[in-house]
Amino acid sequence: MIRLELRKVLATPAIWTVVLGSLLLNALIIFIPTDPTWPGDPPETENVFERFDAQFIADMYIAQNNLSESAAENVRTLYGRVQPVVDESAKHADALSPYLGFLTGWVHRQVFGLIMPIAVGEASLLALTMSLMCMGHEVAHDTEKVLIPTVTGRALWRVKALASATSGLALGCLVMGTTVGFVLVHWDFSQAWDSFVSSSFNHGVGGKLFITWDRLTVATYLLEYLAVGLGVVGCFILLGIVMATFVRNPWAAIVTTVVTIILLGVGPRLLPQASVARAIGESSPLGLLLSSPQWLTDGDVNAIWPHFETWGVLGSVLILVVLTLVAGCRYAKAEL
Repeated sequence: MIRLELRKVLATPAIWTVVLGSLLLNALIIFIPTDPTWPGDPPETENVFERFDAQFIADMYIAQNNLSESAAENVRTLYGRVQPVVDESAKHADALSPYLGFLTGWVHRQVFGLIMPIAVGEASLLALTMSLMCMGHEVAHDTEKVLIPTVTGRALWRVKALASATSGLALGCLVMGTTVGFVLVHWDFSQAWDSFVSSSFNHGVGGKLFITWDRLTVATYLLEYLAVGLGVVGCFILLGIVMATFVRNPWAAIVTTVVTIILLGVGPRLLPQASVARAIGESSPLGLLLSSPQWLTDGDVNAIWPHFETWGVLGSVLILVVLTLVAGCRYAKAEL
């Protein structure tokens, strides 16, 4: 039965038009810009983490954002945890890694600050669309009243949920994997895989040192970034299943989903910066998507705990799985 459900949605020309359009957009972003040229000899590497005080970043955030005392304490606590990470990087001289030399900063911002966030966003949108289409297919074609009155027909919900997850993850992997392929064709990473991503050539938000919570090479950074990206895609799959189950009218489900996503994006920004409430609000699927350039790093002023992206994905998945189970039970007992 799952093959039939997959065929229903994957045979839709509009889906493949969106996939091809996404890949074309990504290819244009990658291949059209010209890499900058460095005037003169490349700069020498430097162990920039040696004797670096992480509280300098905390003080910068506090001063720039005029934080309240409680918010300032959250930031100071975070960078108190960052200091041992900095000391470990200094001990192993991670900053001396060449990465891509003088092109490192520009290429890293292009790949992980622009291209991959767009690819994850496209994959998430496709996954959400697949869920809404798959779960709402019978209602849209006016066949639900024929199928659902029987116990076997009600069990179709589980098949559709599995088809939604399968198709969403498959298209997500296709978009992100192909985009990574474009990146590797355009830029030569063959000598960079074993370099540490916290190279002195690399810088994070606001030009500060690029700090990751673990000592990540370029290869492990890319793999972990893709893993988090698939986690976010999974969140959007579950969101689509929940919305399409609770709101049976397909168009109403789409509108409700859009409104929900807007609220998830706007709501946290009304909360005080660096507050616990703001950090929790920005751990929603959309919040994680918007913060994707900072994944695996110490983040920005609102990332007040280590590995914020991992905890955000785990928390979002847990909440959405519970809602999915509730939706499935409600659907099994509903009067249709």
